[in-house]
Amino acid sequence: MAFRITYTKLLTLRCWHPDYLGSVAGQVPVADPGALSVAEQRDYLRYDLRPLLDLRPTEAGQATLDRYGLQWKRSTQGGWLLAQDSFSTTDPSVRLQLGVFLLDPGFAKKTNFGVATLERKLFYVTNANQPPVSGYVLTGGNLPYLDSSPAVVRLAQTTPGTDSTVDLRDPFLFNNPILETFAVSGGEATTPEYQLDLRDRPAGRYRFTGANITNQNLAVGFGSIPDLLGVIELQLAGWAGFALDFHFTSSNP
Repeated sequence: MAFRITYTKLLTLRCWHPDYLGSVAGQVPVADPGALSVAEQRDYLRYDLRPLLDLRPTEAGQATLDRYGLQWKRSTQGGWLLAQDSFSTTDPSVRLQLGVFLLDPGFAKKTNFGVATLERKLFYVTNANQPPVSGYVLTGGNLPYLDSSPAVVRLAQTTPGTDSTVDLRDPFLFNNPILETFAVSGGEATTPEYQLDLRDRPAGRYRFTGANITNQNLAVGFGSIPDLLGVIELQLAGWAGFALDFHFTSSNP
């Protein structure tokens, strides 16, 4: 007897840019499209992000989909995370990592990214450690940026040439638990940096703390991915059935 696996929407991600919304700019998300005027309905239904940006799982995100039998589907407004009816998680470390890839250079020209240069920087947004609420705003336009580091991370020593330890932490979880502690050699008195090899870890946002460094968060391992503007990392536990909104800011307000 044949059977069919059914999927339901676990999360909805909506990304908005006012320059492409026409007469409904400033009104999204729209609770009731039927209440819009004819012209507003036309602009709302014409809105399609897919030729402009590609929101797709990163390598780590695909691993999450494969492990839990989830699916990511792009939509005109962003995308949906689909899950089988049997899926459920209370583990806050289960997250879907999505990359935001530029397809149309015109989108970048119309966007105020809030930084002088995007070189070696990525915006990084998340709903982790936030109370679940439908319509949660991942960003209202002020994009939080991280320095982007290769998988071999260089950290400046406060006092050059000093042996020490560096803790690698998960900044998405409460109290930033330690993932690994590295014993680092200070080298010669003139050696300015420590080097940490994270090539065996998935690309992502990590926190580095230690007695001889400036504590900091970095986006690690994304450097070789072309056209990547930023990362959206979505915590799944507690967010079933919710929609999240991402608002870009126009460069021509």
